[in-house]
Amino acid sequence: MTDVQQAPPAAGDQSAPDGSPVDAFEHDFSEGLQELEQFVDLDPNAEQHLAEAIAHEFAAGVTTATWSKLGISLRSLLGEHGRNLFVWPATTGDENDRAQRLAEIESRGSPRLVSLTRTILATYGHELTAAYDIDGQYPNNWRSITREVFYDVLGQRPFLRITISKFNGEEVLIEGPADSILSLTRFFIVSLGMVESGESFNPETVDSFLGDLEPLMKLLRPPAPTAAEEAPDPQSA
Repeated sequence: MTDVQQAPPAAGDQSAPDGSPVDAFEHDFSEGLQELEQFVDLDPNAEQHLAEAIAHEFAAGVTTATWSKLGISLRSLLGEHGRNLFVWPATTGDENDRAQRLAEIESRGSPRLVSLTRTILATYGHELTAAYDIDGQYPNNWRSITREVFYDVLGQRPFLRITISKFNGEEVLIEGPADSILSLTRFFIVSLGMVESGESFNPETVDSFLGDLEPLMKLLRPPAPTAAEEAPDPQSA
């Protein structure tokens, strides 16, 4: 993972020069604002240079290493706190949260800084968020899965289509009858059984998996009918 965080960091206490406690959020926000203002004051072409630095990192597309490389470039231009504050609105996928973060910067920044921030985020906001979301992931790890279940009229059997999107942007399409997909799933389960410790799995993921497995088990091996269910109906005798 990169050292570029969702900045400013979560609130906490740290000491001011006089020894009094200072909220960490406010401290890092103020430091970031100061570094950003210094950048726009000293560089007449600040917006152009910042846009060029970002465009250079995005030239080859967004990868799992882009955010880390971009963080180094932005730190050189804006300083560490300035970089963190600048990318702060882009490190959330929630539109309302993003607007609130941008409004916080605008309420305290100079008109030129506000203009620069709005322009750059309007141009590269989507790419910045995408780069942040996949930072540090394994490129071939799965990111999302789309599944469709059909009934093959000609083959007279269910048919599944599964599309797997990976963090590197590639997609894998798997199609086949239900029995074939079940066989593939079996190989996955056997592979998971080779993991040495159950601590490797997130407890919430385990609970979700077991919860989804229960109805599948009932589908594959329906429970045997009870004696009451097997007994003939007296009224039908």
